[in-house]
Parts: sequence; C-alpha cells; structure tokens
Amino acid sequence: MAKPADQVKPPTINGDRPDLTSWVADNSAADPDVTTYSFTVSAKPGRTVTLTRAHTVFVRHAARSAQGALVSLHIGSSCGVGGEFRYFTTDLDDQSGAWVPTNDDAAQIHEQSNFPYVVKNDDPESFVLTAKTVDCDCTWRIQLDWTSDTQTGRTVIDNAVGRNFRTMGTGGYPRLAWWLDYTTHTWVTKRPTTPPW
Repeated sequence: MAKPADQVKPPTINGDRPDLTSWVADNSAADPDVTTYSFTVSAKPGRTVTLTRAHTVFVRHAARSAQGALVSLHIGSSCGVGGEFRYFTTDLDDQSGAWVPTNDDAAQIHEQSNFPYVVKNDDPESFVLTAKTVDCDCTWRIQLDWTSDTQTGRTVIDNAVGRNFRTMGTGGYPRLAWWLDYTTHTWVTKRPTTPPW
C-alpha cells in the first residue's frame, strides 16, 4: 500500500473475523505486484454467444509511490476451486491492456488458446487472468467484447464486490506480516501454533 510502514496497522477484528473491507478502503490498499482473478461466462438458455475479445481497461495508470509497505495478512488456510480454465496474463505496465494466452504450470496444463470462444448455457468458458506490474499503481477492470446473432456488446467485470481492481508494484518496500490468532482473536507477528495453523 502507498503508506509508510510505521503508519500501517492490521484490520480490526469483529467477532473472530477481520474487517478486511473497511481496512482495504481506509488504507487504499492494493494487490502487491500480481492480481489473479477467475471468472466464468455462459449464455442465457437458447442463445449462443461468441466472446470476441477480452482486455484490460485502465481507470488509473500511475507510477507507484516512493513510500509504501508490503503487507501480508494471514487468516487461515483455504481450499482452491478445481475446474478447466483458459489462462491469460496481462502486463499492467503496458497500457495497451492486451491479454496473452498462457498455461498453468502448477497444474501441468500446457494447452494454450486464444479468443474467440463460443459459449452456451450448458457449455460455459472459465478464465484465469494473472495481471502483473513492477512500476505501476494501476486501477483497472476487465472488458469482455461479445456478439450474439446480430447483437454486439461489451461487459465490464470488476472484482465481484463492486470495486475496480487495483495492483501496485512493491519492489523495495518494507515488508509487514500479521497472523490472526483464533485463540486470542488478536493479530500476532509470528505464526501461531494453534489451529487452523
């Protein structure tokens, strides 16, 4: 985040969960270096939609702050969601917003493909976008262009809670880390030994 490290505090805890939404808003926090986002597209029953293009649209593209902090908040383990995806990357330092097809090395999926894609109600497509930056403090969203019969349109995708994505390069920033201790319901600076840790 674009704030000196000595001014950064962890989120408040309501019950046994941190208030991350307020903390992000109050601190104007951003994803550090990389944002990964997945989404699925399908058509209404009886319709076929061709997805012609997806690209990054910048709301703000600025140089990252000279002062900042890289903050890690650890709130417990979680499980990922499986499935078949189309993998893409985008370089946020490049204002063209272009998406580049890639593969998922972690899952050993090496097939690459590119737009256009055809979707139906019972035949959706799922995508994973990895957006990276080194120097940018970028606020952005996804634009998906499509056609269906004689119609054409554009769908804007945000981060699913009504906000644009924000990603910021953090090279050279001091690092801060907190773990949520579920026994005391407090933040600690060393990994707890109690569950779920």
